[in-house]
Amino acid sequence: MYIKYSILLLSLSFVIGCGSKEDGGTADANPTEPVEETKTTTTHYLKDNRSTIDLDNGYQKSSRYRVAQDVPSLKNNASLTKNLQEAINYLEFEDAQLDVFVNPSKPLDAVFITKIDPLLLSKEQGQLLNVEMEEWLNDVNKKEDILTKVSSDLRRSPLMSYYKFQYSMHKGNKKKELNFTNYFVITEVKSYLITHMSSDDNTIESSIRTLSNGS
Repeated sequence: MYIKYSILLLSLSFVIGCGSKEDGGTADANPTEPVEETKTTTTHYLKDNRSTIDLDNGYQKSSRYRVAQDVPSLKNNASLTKNLQEAINYLEFEDAQLDVFVNPSKPLDAVFITKIDPLLLSKEQGQLLNVEMEEWLNDVNKKEDILTKVSSDLRRSPLMSYYKFQYSMHKGNKKKELNFTNYFVITEVKSYLITHMSSDDNTIESSIRTLSNGS
């Protein structure tokens, strides 16, 4: 069940991310002026109304209906918009409480949070996920080598643990164009598949550790 989510999102997100360039920022008009410290994250309630996650302030909630205006790479591209909306619709069929977050200031920076069947924190579970992810990698690269595995890891803590699988995407001889990371998260109450796609090296790993144990 886990891998079909990822394959669908990957096939669409890679097309969206290809060729994306991040706009350069503007220079600070007065770089020596002291800047007041502000909170850099925002707490978001997930659709189950119990769980929460802290994401960087740039992220906002999105949906199948809003993604076209929220993701810069989709603007003025009706066919890609339709494809991604259909993908989200499919995910919502599997999980009616799917959560979608995007950072509109970047060409592509999206987080999908899906509730999944309970996972176990065990050697056998890790081996099973590794096998599934390798099969997925082989399926994706069957026609063209576009995906390279960067790392896989298990992170543990008293209240939650997660299996992390990170990949980079490219086309032909081009340099890396998209980062794609799956986090299989195990809390005391629920399990989640959190998929992060980004056109830069931004990571949400610190946010993963803020996911609450909503009951």
